[in-house]
Amino acid sequence: MPSFYNRIKARKFSTSADTAVEISPSSSATPNFTIDAGGKLNWSSGSANADTNLYRSAANVLKTDDSFSVGSGQTYKIDGDDILTSTSLGSTVISSSLTSIGTLSSLNAATPTFSGPLTSSGTSTFSGSLISSGGFTAATPTFTGPATINGNSVLTTDLTSIPTASSATSSDYVTVVTTGGNLRRVTIANAAVVGPTGSSATITLGTVTTGDAGTNVSITNSGTTQAAIFNFTIPRGDTGAKGDTGAKGDTGATGPTGPAGPTGPAGPTGPAGPTGPAGSTSYQATSLVNGSYSITQSGAYWYCNTEFDVAGKLYLYNVAQPTSSTDVLVLLSDGEVKKRSLSPWSLGTMKEQIELIPNALQKIQSMTPRSFIFKEEVVAMDNEFDVFDRRTQKQYGFVIEELLESDVPDVVMYTQVDDKGELLPQSWKAHAVISLAIGAIQELATKNAELEARIAALEAG
Repeated sequence: MPSFYNRIKARKFSTSADTAVEISPSSSATPNFTIDAGGKLNWSSGSANADTNLYRSAANVLKTDDSFSVGSGQTYKIDGDDILTSTSLGSTVISSSLTSIGTLSSLNAATPTFSGPLTSSGTSTFSGSLISSGGFTAATPTFTGPATINGNSVLTTDLTSIPTASSATSSDYVTVVTTGGNLRRVTIANAAVVGPTGSSATITLGTVTTGDAGTNVSITNSGTTQAAIFNFTIPRGDTGAKGDTGAKGDTGATGPTGPAGPTGPAGPTGPAGPTGPAGSTSYQATSLVNGSYSITQSGAYWYCNTEFDVAGKLYLYNVAQPTSSTDVLVLLSDGEVKKRSLSPWSLGTMKEQIELIPNALQKIQSMTPRSFIFKEEVVAMDNEFDVFDRRTQKQYGFVIEELLESDVPDVVMYTQVDDKGELLPQSWKAHAVISLAIGAIQELATKNAELEARIAALEAG
């Protein structure tokens, strides 16, 4: 067994956790006891790492990270005074922050205050004031000072528990001090036991309904006993006597204008007014209506639902701006219908700036002929002939937008204006296209004659 005759010194450890002293028997796999360089004591079972320690954690504080176990019959002392045993607190412990305790066989309290109910199955002695706001039950209570239980000041009592009013007898009593300071002995049989203060009830006015005359007033609660909602039904009273007529009130606002009355008889004809400006000598419209009689246009057709007389001549043609090449039907005043052309329009006396058409072939080549059919919105779909002519049969002609981009935009005809007063292109002038085509044919004929002459000269040479 080792012996130490001088104290042991060890210095210059790397950290305070380095082992400075290690003690264990030869049979242990790990040290049973070690001392760190920082002074921490560590213990183990000898077969595993250390599991118990003791060290200085702060000034004048000795601490362990594990548990202390005091032997049976021993006490935990502070400065020689017993503080705690396995069954009791020391007599020097006079205050505590305990929130709950087990069953007490006896209680000796100077001035206790309880916020909840207090129950004692043994002898309870109170040498000071007792305040219990949650009720009090005791087998043998003794008060040497004032006590307040459920709002009552109690001095003495022969009760072993707080009875109900129905179970109390005339011999059960308490001596109380009233709020005026008078001492009174109250027999429980003649007084109700005061319970804890409940929450305040509320009353709210609900509905008020007028009932039939002669019925009783009715009040019903549609709420609860704690939060009542009272609904009233008040019977209608008898009709009172007619009162005196009141003073005339102010005139009200003028009401809306009533419906127009029947038209009165026509008045005498007034003097003739001045002659108005001369009107247009021509009229173009899509319909003429007079009562049940009408002349209306639908697509390329006009429909006549009337008889009419002609004074003079009535010209009918199918273009907006007729020319000398336009064929027309002329209805004479004697009822005779003839086919004519508007040839007088081609008289030189009606024209100016008369010129030859240069490069007619080039102009014709800038125009693009198209085939097409008309859209439904421009066809009289309820007229089978118009549908066949314009929707079923293939159409041939030009597209106005393309003509406007060609070398001859002047062949486009403008017959309407928009809401801004600008002219709108509507169709193309057939007589103009025919004139250009004739000019192009003449140019081709001239070139053909020149070519034939050159061929003949070459063949002769």
